[in-house]
Amino acid sequence: MHYYQFNIGDYLSHTRHLTLIQDLAYRRLLDLYYLHERPVSGTLKEIARRTLLSGHEDDIEAVLLEFFPKDEAGDYRNYRADAEIAGYKAMSEGGKRGASKRWGKDSGVNSEAINNLMPTPSPSYKGGNGEATQTPMLNNKHETINNKQEPILENGPKTDLAVIQTPVVAIAPKSKGSRLPVDWKIPKTLGDWAITQGLTHAEVLQEGEKFKDYWIALTGPKATKNDWPATWRNWIRNRKAVPAHKINPAHETTEQFLDKHFNGNWYKDIVKNDLSA
Repeated sequence: MHYYQFNIGDYLSHTRHLTLIQDLAYRRLLDLYYLHERPVSGTLKEIARRTLLSGHEDDIEAVLLEFFPKDEAGDYRNYRADAEIAGYKAMSEGGKRGASKRWGKDSGVNSEAINNLMPTPSPSYKGGNGEATQTPMLNNKHETINNKQEPILENGPKTDLAVIQTPVVAIAPKSKGSRLPVDWKIPKTLGDWAITQGLTHAEVLQEGEKFKDYWIALTGPKATKNDWPATWRNWIRNRKAVPAHKINPAHETTEQFLDKHFNGNWYKDIVKNDLSA
């Protein structure tokens, strides 16, 4: 991709805390991600060299840790960039399919089969000048081969032309999916599943809030999904542990933190018990 949309307000709301070098590193990492349409990979030194920021590996590591969680293959992924690239590829493929249909590359029409359906010459009959003539043959362009055809008598036999019909194939409409409800809370089954993946109750709540904020803030067709439980499971699989000072930067007490962020959530009492144990 040589072009991608950039939402200034959205970017600033998530990056105001970055230093100048970290902000520059984030922008260059995004450019690298979109240009090659794949996750960032390699050692910190290699990534610093590719972004022209050699000597600033610590700043690059801080940006990767916050905005580019590692996947199972060890590559650094950015979920927003992945969604933009997927949308770009879908549009590109749609354009190719449309061009193919317009030019008949995928029409599946067999010219021989059509020619076989054309009528055979009818028996001879008298033309207007009293001479025997036949129904004119048609070529595969449906043009009359014999341009000197004599007029046909009104009482002459008529040839029944075969009617060629293009079969109509019913195409099931694609599901448009749905957006994440604004009042979404982690279902107990999904929360329990996340715990089986090694998360604590507190981490489940934190990931739930991040998951909700991200998908509700996202706009356009990328914000709709056919299977939200599957989207949640992929989110958990791709997460990376966040340092404790970033989980609670305001140094709130346990009670303050839970009341502020998770009030009314079914996990609140469980987390409180876990943290006080």
